[in-house]
Amino acid sequence: MNDKPLLPIKLFVALDRDYHPNPIPKSTGFDPLVKVTSELRRTLVNQVGNVRSYFSAPFKKWTGVPAVAKVTLREKACSKSKRPFRVFNTKTCPIIGGAGLGQFHISITPESLDALEKKIGYGDKDPEISHISTIESIEPYSIDDAMGGKTFQELSKVVDEGLPLRIRLFQHFRHAQNISIQKELNSLDLLNVKPLHYTDGLSVLEVKVRDVNGIALLASFPGTHTISGFPEFGIARTASRVMQSLPSHLLPSPREDIKYPLVGIIDSGTDPLNKSLQKWIQDRWDVVPRELQDNDHGSFVAGMICGGRILNHNDVRFPSAVSKIVDVVAFGNEGTVNEQDLIRITREAVIKYPMVDVWNLSFAITDHFCKDEEFSLFGCVLAELAHKYGKTFVVSAGNRLDTPSPGWPRETLSNDQDRICAPADSPTCLVVGSLAHSDNASTCVKSEEPSSFSRRGPGSAYLMAPHLMHYGGNCKEDLTYTQTGVVSIDGNGNLAEDIGTSFATPIISTLVANITDSVSHEDDPATLGRAMLVHNAFLRNSVIDPSQFNHLGAGRPGDLDEILHCFHDSATVVLRADLGRDPIVVKKHFPIPPCLIKDGSVGGEFLMTLAYSPPMDPEAGFELCQTNVDALLGTVDPISNNFKTQIHPYPKMKEEGWEDQLIKHGFKWSPLKLYRRSFSASRKNKLGGMSWELRLKLLRRAALKIVNGEHQVYLLITIRDNDPDRDNPLNIYDEFIQEIENLGWEITNLRISDQQRVR
Repeated sequence: MNDKPLLPIKLFVALDRDYHPNPIPKSTGFDPLVKVTSELRRTLVNQVGNVRSYFSAPFKKWTGVPAVAKVTLREKACSKSKRPFRVFNTKTCPIIGGAGLGQFHISITPESLDALEKKIGYGDKDPEISHISTIESIEPYSIDDAMGGKTFQELSKVVDEGLPLRIRLFQHFRHAQNISIQKELNSLDLLNVKPLHYTDGLSVLEVKVRDVNGIALLASFPGTHTISGFPEFGIARTASRVMQSLPSHLLPSPREDIKYPLVGIIDSGTDPLNKSLQKWIQDRWDVVPRELQDNDHGSFVAGMICGGRILNHNDVRFPSAVSKIVDVVAFGNEGTVNEQDLIRITREAVIKYPMVDVWNLSFAITDHFCKDEEFSLFGCVLAELAHKYGKTFVVSAGNRLDTPSPGWPRETLSNDQDRICAPADSPTCLVVGSLAHSDNASTCVKSEEPSSFSRRGPGSAYLMAPHLMHYGGNCKEDLTYTQTGVVSIDGNGNLAEDIGTSFATPIISTLVANITDSVSHEDDPATLGRAMLVHNAFLRNSVIDPSQFNHLGAGRPGDLDEILHCFHDSATVVLRADLGRDPIVVKKHFPIPPCLIKDGSVGGEFLMTLAYSPPMDPEAGFELCQTNVDALLGTVDPISNNFKTQIHPYPKMKEEGWEDQLIKHGFKWSPLKLYRRSFSASRKNKLGGMSWELRLKLLRRAALKIVNGEHQVYLLITIRDNDPDRDNPLNIYDEFIQEIENLGWEITNLRISDQQRVR
């Protein structure tokens, strides 16, 4: 632990005078992206005609059931401001959901296609012409689209095995149309149709068909969004290496004078005969009967939560923070659970145990990885549960199934096969990758490098993942790991060694549970807890090569004291704002510590972490996150009064440009963002004499409404010295806090629970 004095993190809130509405736009239109010629109109009208022809038979067979077409926009038309609502609306074909970047779905009927053709062919008002210019193509949502990338043979195998199919239905603008879809589906020649509860706004069914002909029937039904089998989620079934029986002193009993935070584990359960481990179990829910359990994986995960450091030779790189456990036994001895059962168990567990704020999910989908253009349905479920109940889900990035390749950095696999797996694509969960904590001459990587089996990001919609790293072991190319794995407890009460992202994940879970518990008095402790943990990792690892960011995220965080406090040579403050009140916050005259200003230039390093829990729309596909918040810290020109951002997104990402580039390389629409700038020692920037300003800006998707109290945002800002050769450390903390107090910002200590903690 750092021997420097621990100082409180300071909190300030946005005051009434800091909130501002969006300025009235100068113009609601834009210039056409391309010239709207007669030929262009004719091409698009012909495409609408092709859509009509494609659905002519379904329209006759299922009268009253709308179909769906796909619209692809031009590359420069992906922003909200260029969404072609003048073309696609309730008078023609309304937009009902999203697909990939710059793609969306429209609801179509024979009558609405007539109106659309007329609008494209003859719309001559300036806004209409501009909106027509954004359209690249209009195509039918085809049977292949409804098959969701699966072949007929793959889906036939599901039916041949007597398993049900998962059918997702489109949700249309008019409620009567959705009723008609459900009615017509129920009239089809199917064995069973069972509605399932996934999320609000999603219509998902379990369907059994008589034979493989039912697959073709469902795929051709215009109400079908996607047809698939139910995915299987699994836990890694590597054989842990037994070291010895667990000595009682290696897992002390919890102290009666300490109120420990809780971590919920949805896994294979802990060994009920292990008395030392069971003392840390607050409650247990056996979804799987005892005789069908294999407690090896669950016990190993639990050991890392309640004794990660002491079990690993008191290695101080492992956190001292520990937690008690709510043990949900969801995985049996086969090691897999299908999606609908796992969603049901997860939802019931969150409701059954409201006192659990952090849930550890050390499992992943077993047969495919995340994609740019869509979020998994399980990921959407976790996002809704996190937002609705204020929970944090800590999810493993998953393990590569191929033979590890030695060396770091490593090349990515073709077809993204080393990318993170669902449910790690959920936007507000914490995704954890694995680091090696030890090495030898034969291991694939060196200590502190990403484990060779750890999966990489980015997540769906190019979101940051993994967010954090911790120790999950190291191995040789043949996957052996003697004396290089992490140590915990197996399902038979033994001290054992194993490897996997599954075992890095609970280390982060116990840390974030302790942090969230410490700030439980805050308006949104789950979001603040995640932000503080990521921010600490960012402070410790802020020089990560941007090319390695998709493997490492913010890196490995430190221990609890370091996360919850400041030191004299750095200052961390937290801004809390409710952007449901007004979408812009401006803090004028943001102070720079005088000790960092020399000859009119600014020195030091500035780091910021922004976090919030956005509203979600699972029907929006790629556009699942419905709000985007940006933090801007910069200077105001004293003559022109123009604002210029000085602290930039990290890694080096785009702050301006076309929408697709801002999303791919700028983390636009990401609910977690990092910012950093280190001012060079030469101090020739001449920014010290300028007025600084801090801004938050919220952008909403179209038609989204937010009210007071519904959009809490936390921004953590750290200013620290970046001169390692300085003889006498600067007292940045006292100077920065004094300057803030002089401004009357009503700054207070971030309230930390005063309970006694394990050290």
